[in-house]
Amino acid sequence: MGHPGSGRTVWGWGCCMAPLLGASVKPATPLLLSCRGPRLQRRGPSAQRRPWPELWMTYTNSNKVRTESYRDFMYLEVLKDKVVLDVSCGTGILSMFAARAGAKMVIGTDQSEIIYHAMDIVRSNQLQDRVTLIKGRIEEVKLPVEKVDIISEWMGYFLLFESMLDSVLYARDLYLAKGCSVYPDHCTISLAAVGDTEKHQGHIAFWDDVYGFKMACMKKAVVPEAAVQVLKPDTLISKPAVIQGIDCNTVSLRAGVCIRLQPKDYRQSRLHGPEP
Repeated sequence: MGHPGSGRTVWGWGCCMAPLLGASVKPATPLLLSCRGPRLQRRGPSAQRRPWPELWMTYTNSNKVRTESYRDFMYLEVLKDKVVLDVSCGTGILSMFAARAGAKMVIGTDQSEIIYHAMDIVRSNQLQDRVTLIKGRIEEVKLPVEKVDIISEWMGYFLLFESMLDSVLYARDLYLAKGCSVYPDHCTISLAAVGDTEKHQGHIAFWDDVYGFKMACMKKAVVPEAAVQVLKPDTLISKPAVIQGIDCNTVSLRAGVCIRLQPKDYRQSRLHGPEP
């Protein structure tokens, strides 16, 4: 969280992925991962992402910790008397947190229809004198100010899946004031090994006998799919390893990076994966 006594307030967000269906890994074998910025861009512009009702139904039941972390951070008064931009503001909750935390002016942008509900919410909470909402993609709208601090709830599953980092970085390059910051400013992606025979049976081995029919060929289609799951702690068979850190104040979408992960700290268990 924040450190108001230091020269700079740092707020980090971590995301951990435990691959239920990862390939077999031997403790002595390095795992080479590669991620390149342009893959993010090939998802298409932010206007082409899933409609807001679907996204909000997806995240509503699981974002309590995330939302309260934003609130607690902003209530440290790191945004007091500042002009703040909330990229892809959704219902406007972060914009209102910033206003109540003492921001001089808050501008929220969102290209979806939810912005109209956000306008009603802001008025209902009598914050319309400090919160201005603009409908449109940040790449296309014109802000009424030149420089800002930036907040955004942009993270997706495994941090970057269905995220809006590209839009946040566009806003950063165009509007971020000197000496100011993008919040959260540091994020990490972690990887851990999981052994869960029950989930493997229900997700993969299931196709061996489907109501008396052999459908094993479906395994090849199912294995590559990411599974978003709540895992029990006792299914972890390795300690999490940070495989990528992102500094939102300096990162570029075009930057390529190769990550070398050395698995360690394994306990004895079965790590399910596709046949070699």
